[in-house]
Amino acid sequence: MHDRTANNGRPADTPSPRPRDFNQRRSIELGVPSESCSSEMLGLNRFSALPKIFAAKSKGPAERVLNPFGDPWWRSKPSNGPLQVMTSSCRQLFHHLAPELAAKLGTTGDLSGPELTKHAAFLNNARSPYHYDETVSHLAPSMPDFVKLKTLFADLGIRKKLIGYTVVNFSDGYLLWGRPPLPEHAYLHYPQDSLDPADRVRFRDPSGLDAGGDVFDIRQADVREMIVDAVEHCMLANEVEAVLIDYAVRRYAFGLPSLANAVPEGWVDAFQESQIPLLRLLCHRLRKSDREVFLNGVMLDSITVTEPEMVKGHLNGAAGIVWEQPFRWEWRNYNNGKQDYYQRLDQFFAMLAAQDMHVIVKSGTYRFHGTEDVTPDWISRFGATDQGIERHLAVYAAAFALLFMRGSKTQFLHTHPTELYDIYCSEAYFKEWDTDIGVPSGPRIEIAAHVHMRAFSRGIVFLNNTLEPFKLTPEHRTAGYLARFPSVTLEP
Repeated sequence: MHDRTANNGRPADTPSPRPRDFNQRRSIELGVPSESCSSEMLGLNRFSALPKIFAAKSKGPAERVLNPFGDPWWRSKPSNGPLQVMTSSCRQLFHHLAPELAAKLGTTGDLSGPELTKHAAFLNNARSPYHYDETVSHLAPSMPDFVKLKTLFADLGIRKKLIGYTVVNFSDGYLLWGRPPLPEHAYLHYPQDSLDPADRVRFRDPSGLDAGGDVFDIRQADVREMIVDAVEHCMLANEVEAVLIDYAVRRYAFGLPSLANAVPEGWVDAFQESQIPLLRLLCHRLRKSDREVFLNGVMLDSITVTEPEMVKGHLNGAAGIVWEQPFRWEWRNYNNGKQDYYQRLDQFFAMLAAQDMHVIVKSGTYRFHGTEDVTPDWISRFGATDQGIERHLAVYAAAFALLFMRGSKTQFLHTHPTELYDIYCSEAYFKEWDTDIGVPSGPRIEIAAHVHMRAFSRGIVFLNNTLEPFKLTPEHRTAGYLARFPSVTLEP
């Protein structure tokens, strides 16, 4: 999940993880039926609309960067609609820009005057009680930029909990910064009996993200205590109310086959047995100080391998989950003989609701503008899209969320490419998200293959997840919906 430019935001003297050759292990997800989600294959250009930036004259210089395709922030309004929109930002990334790019964008990212007032109103109008800023959120003993943003929010009357960020499987260069070093046995080594720092096992995310570091040996109870102590210290010292734990995966793959082959025998297979008590200790310790924990990675590739009972084991004591990209075109044809893709989604959303969990649905359109989520040049994706394409994808993602959401604890966090960067560098707003269609009257209903609906007290949500228009007529009948359908063509 984490995405940042090289050394951005990392303490100045913290070295990047030392390079090492990684032999990729074959992912067990390979072979699952999947379809391309490229914009070319999906024909997204049919939604193109120029000029590229929407209502540019109604936006300040920073908003033109952070919200280029959406409606102006000042047009947002307090909404009683069912969608719990969550906000995010990447303010500090502006301060790491090359001078020529800063000059091109015409802003340093510092919002002030009328633009700051409009931005504050937009943040307050968004219904989610949480906000996430990728660039100030890393847990560290000292977090001056986080404290500054928290103070600014308080001064502006913005009522949000700012979510911090950390990892607990490996040392990311932040959590232990400035603290006494951990004893050498806290790290995993190969050979196993070595305590030489040169023999530490290291993780590196191979997907183009700047994430990696020395792996903690979380098999040991005292090491788990050390990690939790460090997290708790950083949160209390900086008044961080909630934290996102990244790479909180179900097995030792960190979401991708990213380890060197040289690890102690049996360690990979036993990873989950060590991960669960670490997460449980962390959640229960922080709950005592009224801190919230959100886990990211538990649901990664859930449609293919993850089981509900395993998720329950990971989430014991957590406030909720961050679920990146659950709504995937690529998985729409999944069927294990008992459940199809949509039934599988229903199962997990129902299970999480039964656990009274917050679910932060992370929706991002960057996947549609690259080579299936592996294009390393993030900024190039901004050139591949425009206001028409992004509005269509924003409505598509929102409709998907409304089909499956349960209660008020489903948060919708949507981002798109910007000229600045990608993933967490946008603060998008689309007026369609404010639509008040009331509360759900029932569950998702399948009308035809990949065509779905859900009735609300003041409207109906339809989703046509195909490449062809679907003509709906009053003659259509489906179990679970007794009223007559309108005559309408559902565009793909």
